[in-house]
Order: sequence, then C-alpha cells, then structure tokens
Amino acid sequence: MILILDNRICRTCDTTKRAGELINFIVAIKRDYSFSKIIITGSSIPASIKEILEVGHEISLPRSELAIHKKVIAHHELSDIELGDYTIVSPNFSEIDIPPESMRNVTAPKILYAFEDFQYVIRGNGLKNHPRGNQQYNDMAKILVAKTFYRTPPYSWGDNYLNDKANSHGTLVTPSSILNPTINAHITFMLQKP
Repeated sequence: MILILDNRICRTCDTTKRAGELINFIVAIKRDYSFSKIIITGSSIPASIKEILEVGHEISLPRSELAIHKKVIAHHELSDIELGDYTIVSPNFSEIDIPPESMRNVTAPKILYAFEDFQYVIRGNGLKNHPRGNQQYNDMAKILVAKTFYRTPPYSWGDNYLNDKANSHGTLVTPSSILNPTINAHITFMLQKP
C-alpha cells in the first residue's frame, strides 16, 4: 500500500503545527501497518490566482508544502517520506463551465515558475480588453527570463519555451498552450532540486 497524506491548499497553515500532526500520525500508523511508500503532498496555489494576486502584478509565494515536507523528514524515523507535487495546478482546480466564446471576457494570463522554495506568479490583465491581448504572455515571459532565478533555455523544454516567448518566437501563446511548458519547467526543477 502507498499512503498519501494530502495537505490540499496549505498556504496559510502553520507549517510547524501541520508537520507535527503528520509526524505523530505517521509514527502511530507505522506501528500497525507497513507501506511501500508514504507521500506528503499539498500546494500553496489556490483554485483562483486572484486570491493571492491582483491583475498586472507579480509575487514570489513561499511553498508551504515544501516547508511541511522538510520538517517531517527532519524527524529521525521519517527521512524516507516522499514529496508529492501538484506542479502549477491547484488541488482545487476545476474546469470552468463557460462557453468558449466568453472565455476571453473572464481570463487574465498568468505564468507560474518554481524556484528555490518559492512559486513565482506573474499575472497579466484581462485578455479581451488589454491592447496586447495574448501577447501579454510574451511580455510576462520577458520579465520572468530577466529574473536571477530563471534557469536559462537549456535547463528544460519549458525553460526554452519561456525564453522563446520572451523573444516573441513561435506561435501565439494561449491560456491552454502555456500549461505544458510551465508544468515541464516545474517538474524538471523539482526532479533536479537538491
């Protein structure tokens, strides 16, 4: 059996308290059951980015899920506990049931990019009424690749994609076409993270 302990959205939780609760639970349950793996997961990303960031702004959000995991594996009996990751998608994500022709009315572009123990989030303005429309993705990518934490194009396919978009290469970016490259950049970083 694999035991997965999901903290869901843990951005505002007390990470020390949550880690203590998880440590007590894991130590107790391991007395009666054995698991091939124990995984702790969670996310600091809410279902709606507007909960943490207004349009036209950027933020480096601490990843509480990483703090919880580090505190749990610091316990001498639990160093083998693995980390699960929602990548750049909220545990509470759900598809919005909006007609496709209305999507541009309610969508603001965003890019999420993990670095160190943070999630960088940059958010544009409404697609429909902004003069740059979808080209805001290019503008945001240009801001991102100028950051000291940006890992350069060779790091991953996703990092290369972001660099291409920062330089306005290739096709127009859409809310759906940005997902695969940014998920790729996230997964590659997390797999290589020390």
